Parts: sequence; C-alpha cells; structure tokens
Amino acid sequence: MNKKHYCHREDRNYYLPSGLKACGFIDFDGTIAKCEPLFLQAKREFACFMELFGFNKAEVLEILEEHDNDNVSKHGFELHRLGDSMKNVYRQLLSDRPEATNEDYLGICENIGFRPFFKSPEPFPNAIRVLNRIRKRYHLTLVTIGDYGAQKFKASEIGSSIFDEVIITSQDDKAEYVKLAMEAYDADPLHCFMLGNSKKSDGAVAQHTNFIWLPLENGWKRDDTELPKNTGFKITEAKSWREVEEKAIKPMVWARKYKLGDNGSYPDTSLDTGLDSDSTDE
Repeated sequence: MNKKHYCHREDRNYYLPSGLKACGFIDFDGTIAKCEPLFLQAKREFACFMELFGFNKAEVLEILEEHDNDNVSKHGFELHRLGDSMKNVYRQLLSDRPEATNEDYLGICENIGFRPFFKSPEPFPNAIRVLNRIRKRYHLTLVTIGDYGAQKFKASEIGSSIFDEVIITSQDDKAEYVKLAMEAYDADPLHCFMLGNSKKSDGAVAQHTNFIWLPLENGWKRDDTELPKNTGFKITEAKSWREVEEKAIKPMVWARKYKLGDNGSYPDTSLDTGLDSDSTDE
C-alpha cells in the first residue's frame, strides 16, 4: 500500500506528539453519499418490468430480495450481482414460458441491475464540508465494499482528493483491512476512528479502533448486529454529519490537545454559515 507523507503544516497536522498518526477510516455508500434510494429505484423498476408479464410487484420484490441476499453471500458486492439476481428471478418466474430465455428481456434485467453502480452519488447534507475539516487533523482513508471500478468512479465524483488513500474490497472484511492499514500507516488506534452506517461491516472495526455509527438511511437504522464489547475503544452514535463533528471528532481532537499536549486545534466552525439542512428524504 502506497503511503503519502506530509510534513507538519499550519493548515494540516495529523501527527500525534508521539510521532504516530491519527487516522480516520470512512465508509462511502450510505455514509458519505445516498445509496439506498438508487438500489430501491432499480428494484422497483425491475418489479414494474415483471408486472408487464402479469406478476405482482410486491411478490417480485420479496423474491428478488431473497435471491440477492443469497447472491451477496456467494459473490460479495461485485458489479454483476444485482443484475444476475434479477435475471435469475426473471427465469424462475417465467420458467414455463418461452420468454424465459429471451436474450433481449434478460438484457433489460441486467441493465436495470447495472444502473445504480454508475450513477453520480448525492452526498448527505454537510458530509463534504465536515470531511474537509476532519482531514485537517486526520489522515483519511476511504474504505468501501463493492466493484472496484464503480467505487472509484463514485469516489472521484464526490472528490477523491479528500482522501489520502482508498481501500476497496469485494467482501465484508473491512476490519481486517483497517487493522492492516493502521499498522502500515504507523497509526495509534486509540486516536483513530472508523465512521460508517453498518454495525455489521463498519462496526466490526470497533475491535481495533474507535467507531462512529452514522445510520442515515432507514435500512441501517434497523441493523441489530451486536457491536464488539470491552475493546477499550469508544463507540459513538450520530444522527447527522454535524453530530459526527460535535459528538465524536471534536472531543477526540480535544483529548489530543489536553491529554497529549498536541498544540493543534480543530478548524473553527463558528463562522460556518453555509451549513446544509440535516433533513433528508430518507
């Protein structure tokens, strides 16, 4: 893994007095940018397509959910996954009809499943603004699950220059990658954090460093995965990007200042009058 080296600068300092780094690891889908609506829209489009063949949309969505969950467990979050799930459901429901093998119709299913992966992402309110402030005091790494090309595209759309490094994995193994990254960066886990919307994949990192849970989309608010306990790291729940900053990031920076003698400060937010509304359509 390539590392970028920065000197202590007046506008950016993520080094601790010990010489170790303070690092932030940030999830993308559903944390920085809206994800759930894109996939819900694609699934509804598929259900509408199947309705043309006489099937009930609600029943189609239920069957698709079962197929897609099984596909995720077998193939991870690769680009072809959702489209393959839709083709499988199409074949299953039309198994006794000649249309079941129609390549044009199967192509429509594949295209519907492909669309969410390369749509320009819409950041959540204040996400980019807050990230730009956090990077003044933290070495930042984007950690995301999905197809490599699709995730790189989305990262570039929101501004990949925010991040010092990008980690993209097709499997649900963020905890392993974050642990390896902290070792490679020469970071102090007590002064690092993982920020994400999933207790399961992002929360697993709490066994290695601090965790900030940000469930901005409804699907993740119902995540009942039990977080690691007695790890020695702090777990914080936030309801917006502004709460991430006020409840989690600022206290960690203050701890560096008053407990470690770090003479750096967090960017002043008192004059930031351009904050977005925290309300969303989710």
